[in-house]
Amino acid sequence: DKLTKEMKEAAKLLEFEHEALGMYVSAHPIDQYEPYALASKFVSSMDIIRSTEEKDVNKNQRLRDGTMLDIIGMLTHKKQLKTKKGDMMCFVQLEDKFSSLEVVVFPKVFSAAASLFKDRAVLHVRGKLSCKEDENPKIIAEFIESGERFVQQAQQKSLCLRMDSYDKATARKVMEYAQSIADENSPNRLVVYFSDIKKTTGIRSAQTIKLTAQTLKQFQLICGESNAAFMERRDNVNGTKNVQSY
Repeated sequence: DKLTKEMKEAAKLLEFEHEALGMYVSAHPIDQYEPYALASKFVSSMDIIRSTEEKDVNKNQRLRDGTMLDIIGMLTHKKQLKTKKGDMMCFVQLEDKFSSLEVVVFPKVFSAAASLFKDRAVLHVRGKLSCKEDENPKIIAEFIESGERFVQQAQQKSLCLRMDSYDKATARKVMEYAQSIADENSPNRLVVYFSDIKKTTGIRSAQTIKLTAQTLKQFQLICGESNAAFMERRDNVNGTKNVQSY
């Protein structure tokens, strides 16, 4: 797969940089996954730390104990051990651009994902937040896949951009950029959702677009990171119903 090959080559160059300098300078391994994670409404380690430690966080934005969430990060440490029943489990340290978190991987999930636990591997983890008193927040994993697999799945989704119908400047920028990356052979449909009038539309000259980390990031810059989101296959992108709500 061309996409996976390009991502692995970019990661390899960064590892050479890390080995030579002891740090990442030109970029972070998470950078090429970040636009996809933002459009998938993933959280970051900073979101979790702020939500669990800072008192001024809005109640509606606070992540509570037991909240199901998704995060993408790089494995920097792992500790495997056997349970009393003799099954293998693992404690993983997952790092993103902001900080790191512990991920607890119980036997059922470990057996399905053990081959992915390689040093500095980028992983997508879905699980429940555990934030007990006097303990650092951690994630109890329920599903783990490689970062490359996550991106491959995201590459098949449609993209929804949110804006207000009276925001002509943003609409013009979206249309111009969409037309420059239009691709009639792409599976990625583009939908615009006008939140003030609760209606959707498409761009006739750019109904499907070439979706890459770079093009996705550009839409996020134009509309705002929180205003560009992937739509699931069940969403009806041809009409005005079942558009992902924000």
